[in-house]
Amino acid sequence: MTLELLFKLIKKLIHDEEYQYIWTNAEFRLLIVRVVFRTSLRYIEVNMKNNSQSIIEQSRVLIPEDDFTCAILIRFAEGYWFYEYGNEILGNKIMKQVIKILEDIDAVHYRNFFIRYLRKIRKLEN
Repeated sequence: MTLELLFKLIKKLIHDEEYQYIWTNAEFRLLIVRVVFRTSLRYIEVNMKNNSQSIIEQSRVLIPEDDFTCAILIRFAEGYWFYEYGNEILGNKIMKQVIKILEDIDAVHYRNFFIRYLRKIRKLEN
């Protein structure tokens, strides 16, 4: 699947009234946010700045405040976006905050994933 096709699919899931039920069901929402999260990371990696920014911003609006898992995934993607395109220091700070929060609540799976991803980002720079 091309990245442009994936972008169109995600935008449809976010904006089309027909699919709004997805955002009210926590299980569906988490699955979609995981796709959005992975896609936004990939867009950043291949320098698709506007697409990554667009889906991060749009998905953030649809996530309820009490949905911690979805919010933390999108927050890490935001941090990576800032790291690459905005303020590297702020982006690094956001990503480290996410990792610290996950460490504090003992969410080992997500924490380890984010640590590995942060190391990958740093290796790409060298």
